[in-house]
Amino acid sequence: MVAKLYPTIRKSLQQNLHQSMHQQERSNLDHYDKIALWQELNRLGFFQSNWHGQSRPWQPTVQQWQWFDWAISQPKTHLFLGARGIGKTEILTIFRCVWQILHNPRISILLLTGTQQRSQEIVQLVAQMLQALQIPLISSGRGSFRTYQGRQQKSPTLYSASITSRIRGDHPDLIIIEDPLDEREGYSHRKKERVMQSINEARRMAYEKVFLIGQFVAPDDPYAQLCQMDQIAILTAWADQCPDLIQVRREEFVVQENPMLAYSWAINMEGRFLAPRGALFASITTTDQVPSQPLYAVLDPAFGGSDRTALAVGGCHVDGTLQKEIIIAWVFSWSGSWHDHLHQMVEILHTMQVDRLFYEGKRHQEIGEVFADFAIESEGFDTHLNKRYKIEHVSGFVGLGRLRLHESLHQEQIDRIRHWHTALPHDDEVDALAMLTYRLFHLDQSSRRFWKH
Repeated sequence: MVAKLYPTIRKSLQQNLHQSMHQQERSNLDHYDKIALWQELNRLGFFQSNWHGQSRPWQPTVQQWQWFDWAISQPKTHLFLGARGIGKTEILTIFRCVWQILHNPRISILLLTGTQQRSQEIVQLVAQMLQALQIPLISSGRGSFRTYQGRQQKSPTLYSASITSRIRGDHPDLIIIEDPLDEREGYSHRKKERVMQSINEARRMAYEKVFLIGQFVAPDDPYAQLCQMDQIAILTAWADQCPDLIQVRREEFVVQENPMLAYSWAINMEGRFLAPRGALFASITTTDQVPSQPLYAVLDPAFGGSDRTALAVGGCHVDGTLQKEIIIAWVFSWSGSWHDHLHQMVEILHTMQVDRLFYEGKRHQEIGEVFADFAIESEGFDTHLNKRYKIEHVSGFVGLGRLRLHESLHQEQIDRIRHWHTALPHDDEVDALAMLTYRLFHLDQSSRRFWKH
């Protein structure tokens, strides 16, 4: 059945396609409606991509329109799986909400995401698009709104909540569950169980449909469980299914600069799950190659007690096999305070001709002053990343083969990294390695200085 757009907007959407639309069968009307609507939103400044610092409108590829057509045609619960960066949120969540509301102003849609803030941001963006299309709205707060034609006794036209919220109120016509899990939560059994409970609750509550959009993050995540249920319609986006999309969105460029995105593509485009963190580090490889770019060092200083002082040195290098940039690193560690091993560190930094040393803890200015006496330029930094995130950040590099230890390292140091998760009480070496990778991949290539996060 062909639904109708608001009369006030239909005319403006169809002006550019007026002649061609009259030449088509009525069954093709929805196709032109969605194309015209997207183009109108482009004209109004929405769906812009940032490419090399320039903002430009982007159009969905044939594959993306096929995903959209599939999603809106499903009668019950349906699940779309695909990697980060392929346009899931833009076309299957944001644009779908706009399109469905325009075609049925009395609809009620509940949006669930990983956080309340994310849900509210999407609802606000949808509201901005509708208002730009001159659709009057009644706002019910940051996370909900109602169209004037909506039924007052029903739930709002579009409202939001986090995936961990208890779902209450009337039964919505459509529940969209958008990326409730990310890569960092793949190891959290508690979060995976909570998300699965919320999905089951949403399926019981929805009046008509539940639409899940996400990505595989672990072999036992909720999506893997849903894929085994016969009553759920499933569509996945693999690399060989969307070559045009990859070319248009230029994701290879993005992947090289974003390890979490690379992790997502390894799983969802290549079907390659990364091993658990322990197994990952147990298989970290060594190389005889040396970095072709300047070396930098990160110091994780200890101040006594049972802590260890760890020094990670490394730089970037383009690997001929991967055709991508990798990090080659050396890691050194000692028991006790950093000051007790100062001369060893100075010798390493001078011998390796390290460009710059970064030490954790801005307040410890005495570290920088001491190294300055040895003509070593240094800078303190404060990290806002918790230890778990840092370990998972470096795990992504290890699993993708883009972080390697130099074979000149003493075998004891290599073993300390490979077996830190089982045999050692501390993770200072891996922590320093994680901070090195994080800072190297936030290097401002134009000025050869690190971004300060």
